Amino acid sequence: MPDLLKTVLRRGVAFATGAGVALAGVWALRAFNGPDEATLLHGLLRDHCLPWVTDAVTPFADVGQPVSPAEMMLIDDPMRKWSIGARRIADGRFEAAWGATTDSWVPSRLCLITAAETDGFAVPPGSLVTGLTEALAGTGLKPENPAPVDGPTVIGWVRDGDLPYTGLRLVIVAAPGRILSAQMVDDQD
Repeated sequence: MPDLLKTVLRRGVAFATGAGVALAGVWALRAFNGPDEATLLHGLLRDHCLPWVTDAVTPFADVGQPVSPAEMMLIDDPMRKWSIGARRIADGRFEAAWGATTDSWVPSRLCLITAAETDGFAVPPGSLVTGLTEALAGTGLKPENPAPVDGPTVIGWVRDGDLPYTGLRLVIVAAPGRILSAQMVDDQD
């Protein structure tokens, strides 16, 4: 009987140790899996789109995977016309494209971030407008209209004194709790 008890105790300790290691692994994976989606979007806009549209600093060099030339041909014609580059971000859940227009009456640089195969960037309730406004502090961008209440809507950020379709601006398409796409533009006049 004592040998059986020792065997059961050893197996129990081994099982508990294995379960503890697995639990620690799951916790570490969640902890180091990167930022939540709202924080990811804020960082992409602030650290990549903003420097591109204002100063022509190439965006997304250290983020995501490049989109192949063949895949670029599948992008909608209007976007392909101005696109310089595109990347998949966060394991392909989101796509970013950037470029410049030179054939419009005001040349502009553009940066677009969209949801690829997801329902958009998840945003904590009540933080859609405030979160983006705080992330872009120092740019002078202020929201034009409130956060969505029921269903999809478009929300714009502009600088005080600028007309709605001139200067540095951000436009998002959003639904309650989700940002479906974000486009940042700055005129190069």
